[in-house]
Amino acid sequence: MTTVRPSPAAVEGVWPSLYEAAARAEELLAALPEPGDRSPDQRAAATAAKDAARAERVRFLEAHAADVYDRLTKGRT
Repeated sequence: MTTVRPSPAAVEGVWPSLYEAAARAEELLAALPEPGDRSPDQRAAATAAKDAARAERVRFLEAHAADVYDRLTKGRT
């Protein structure tokens, strides 16, 4: 999984915990060796970081799915 972080200006004031979780996951994954070269502890840390970012995305979408859909479809047009 690759976590893509939007620019800070794009999410300023919008669900900071989601942005922060994605940023932590991205930074951790960038600092770790390639997946096949990771130790069991490094694999566990990567999994935990990705799971935390996923959990924040789920919480965000549970709260804002209709708004996201409206934005993606330009008001459902």
